[in-house]
Amino acid sequence: MLSAGVLQPAGAGTPATAGAFLPQPFTIHYERYDYHVMLTFEGHPEYEAVEAFIRETPELEIRAVVTRHDQSQTDYFNTEDFTVPGNGSGVERERLYAAMTYERAGTKKAPSVSLSFQTKKGESLEFFLVATSAPLRKYGGLVDPGNHSPDTSLPVMFREGSSLASEESFIAFDGVQCTIPILVDAAPFFTGYKGYYSEAMRIAVIRAGSSQIEFTRVPDQFTPGEKWVFMEDGVPQEWTITERHGSSVYIEGPDCVLRCVADGNRLGLLSVACTNDEPDMTFLIDFKSPVRISGGEGSRNTETEFSLSIAGKKRVVTGTVSVESDAAQTRIVLSPRSPDWAVPRGVSTTLTSAGSTLKRDVVIVNGE
Repeated sequence: MLSAGVLQPAGAGTPATAGAFLPQPFTIHYERYDYHVMLTFEGHPEYEAVEAFIRETPELEIRAVVTRHDQSQTDYFNTEDFTVPGNGSGVERERLYAAMTYERAGTKKAPSVSLSFQTKKGESLEFFLVATSAPLRKYGGLVDPGNHSPDTSLPVMFREGSSLASEESFIAFDGVQCTIPILVDAAPFFTGYKGYYSEAMRIAVIRAGSSQIEFTRVPDQFTPGEKWVFMEDGVPQEWTITERHGSSVYIEGPDCVLRCVADGNRLGLLSVACTNDEPDMTFLIDFKSPVRISGGEGSRNTETEFSLSIAGKKRVVTGTVSVESDAAQTRIVLSPRSPDWAVPRGVSTTLTSAGSTLKRDVVIVNGE
């Protein structure tokens, strides 16, 4: 167990005492994109899908994802200064820079996106999608990720509107086009191909991976102004207690605000809200009762319910969360129960304490 009872003031630059704990134990990455496009295809010996997450303002940012038949993926970014926070190490997922040519054009009723770049093998990839219509809200909503990267993340994706790819769409490698299957065949009135053009795409990912944390400062008491200061895999981090009202404690850190409950030297987590979006539209983790992340002596096992919300839609993923801990280790397991696609993507977070050092290991576990 990671105990707050042994926390002492450790002034900046001095080693924190044993038992330091993370106020926010989950590895969350959350983004909002202006557009998301995807084509699924047949006929390539290695690949089966290409998609792109696009943000046009304030500067053009593109993350293109190439999915292989074995469901492994490679990310390509149009800028060399890219980061994917919260991933840590230990997960095989390539992230590479690629010079890209991009254009969003077409008409309001039939928008299009063209994208081209070279893969790591030197292949020329040409992506062109023409939508069958403007994105429609009735085709938006929560996205089923299917079997993509099943062992590396629990993704929660929500698109405000979407439409299918039209016959003019194509995907080509070194000039050789692949076949895009028909998804909806209502000819002669309508034919939709297996591709999507979506607007206002939000994606939250709880990622697998490992990280090493070295504390330099920890709170003496759960009062405003007290901080957790640490290095995570060499990157400085800081979490600050900003408010306290009775037993309610609010903590702010990188792109997140935490709502907690303090009970003496113990701290329980009630919610995690991402702050890099509008407050009523952002990604939120809620717990029915506090999830103990610190405090107390001896071992303990607890269980409660959790829910994930995004884009103003409450409880899009629900399930149970269990906590098992002893003197040196805490294990927190999120076990989704709904929707069905989330069930095999449970998240197990193990926090192992050794003096002022903490090791965080996150793995995806099958909850079926």
